[in-house]
Amino acid sequence: MKGSRKKRRRGAPVPTFTIACHPQSHRVGERLRMPELEFGKTLAVNRLEPSFTDARGNATAPLSDSFVSRSPLQVSADAKSITLRTGGVFDVRVDGEAARGPITIDRDRLADGVTVTLSNRVILVLHWTQGRPKRTPAHGLVGFSDSIADVRREIGRVAETDLQVLLRGESGTGKELVARALHQASGRAKGPYVTVNMAAIPSTVAASELFGHVKGAFTGAAHARAGLFQQADGGTLFLDEVGETPSDVQPLLLRALESGEVQRVGDERRTRVDVRVIAATDADLEKAVADGSFRLALLHRLEAYVVELPPLRERREDIGLLLVHFLRGALSDLGHQPDELLETPHGEDAWLEPELVEPLLRYGWPGNVRQLFNVARQLAVANADAEVAEMTRALARMLPERPEAAQDAAAAKVAASTRTDLDNVDDQRLLEVLRANHFRVGASAAQLGMSKNSLYRLIERNPLIRKAGTLTAEEIAAARDAVGDDATMMADYLEVSKHGLLLRIRALSQGE
Repeated sequence: MKGSRKKRRRGAPVPTFTIACHPQSHRVGERLRMPELEFGKTLAVNRLEPSFTDARGNATAPLSDSFVSRSPLQVSADAKSITLRTGGVFDVRVDGEAARGPITIDRDRLADGVTVTLSNRVILVLHWTQGRPKRTPAHGLVGFSDSIADVRREIGRVAETDLQVLLRGESGTGKELVARALHQASGRAKGPYVTVNMAAIPSTVAASELFGHVKGAFTGAAHARAGLFQQADGGTLFLDEVGETPSDVQPLLLRALESGEVQRVGDERRTRVDVRVIAATDADLEKAVADGSFRLALLHRLEAYVVELPPLRERREDIGLLLVHFLRGALSDLGHQPDELLETPHGEDAWLEPELVEPLLRYGWPGNVRQLFNVARQLAVANADAEVAEMTRALARMLPERPEAAQDAAAAKVAASTRTDLDNVDDQRLLEVLRANHFRVGASAAQLGMSKNSLYRLIERNPLIRKAGTLTAEEIAAARDAVGDDATMMADYLEVSKHGLLLRIRALSQGE
């Protein structure tokens, strides 16, 4: 019996916005499906409407960020394109480019996902969805894209069978995670789960590793040893990078899969084992068969059922959710409370800003989910005590150059004609604006008509402005004595941002 992933019959694809960046990170991943666009209607999106939905299709809330304009983003469609029309003060970037008027997006572009940044606070990914969310187990997989939903369905279909499964996909797409999910969802979940990377086994001992050996079978075999097949008896054996199996071991592996028996090196007897094999590869096994380096019969035996894992670049709408998921884990590992950074109080400046997330959404991710995991950990380590997360030099070198418009990220709420020249903002004027906005960088940048990055540069060179990270425990204690425990009043007294003050208090409490 041979199976492979089949396309389900679904309705017509629907244009959809998925939240990829939001000051309230628990909102990331929520969707706004727009079927009405396919019937010639226009949809208005602003801070107050419409409501988005969660992974189960339940209504949650509109964007609800006070920095996002009430002036609506008008979304319409025709047979060839999606059109975005901005309101007079609605600051919008599409794939990093500032929108100066109506933006027309070819429908084909939605297959890759198009980023739409609103007021430098929220990023939406515009893409297609095929159907409404289904109540299927997550199986440990993060994301709500159609492609990852397909993988979840495949796990549910094949887990309870004893078919051998071949997981195919690029390096870093999560094949080992899927293999473990298949084991956990199967009737073998209480049995052993044994993994081996075939590329890491020297060819001279590969047979012994897989099938075991008897005492004296070869030089150095001082004791008998059970192989991986015997260790996995009653459970699952995961063969990662199966394309690297040595050619002389391939017929032995094929025989074990066909007969359910293994023969230890140096032993004349065969031992029966009850093992379900899951294999994985990012190699072109068909080319290897043509080259003579991989046996066709073994390929046919391994691919009794095939599950293909999508590359991260083809599930762009999941990147924001994966980033937040990995950041939460990394921050927790570092001893921090993730919500303190990732769940921004209303009206406050966000720790994770669109200017950082935008290039991550547009990056090609050759290393896929594994690479994003490493990026998230680096960001967490570098920025856990910062008021605002910033790109490290190492990460900036990794990412492709961004368009000039994205580098110069426009001020959140003013037209280009009113933007302020940095050199025209004197130190006293800057301090007055910050005081008026309770040292909130986003609101101050909007009033001055500049990007938040530009404002940070001004703050750094302004001798009149105190940085929260330099506050001493004594100064914080004096502020508490003067105005009480209210963090907002303390921040105003010390003339720093509330968010920065809370970060500094936490750092001092941890013994900095």
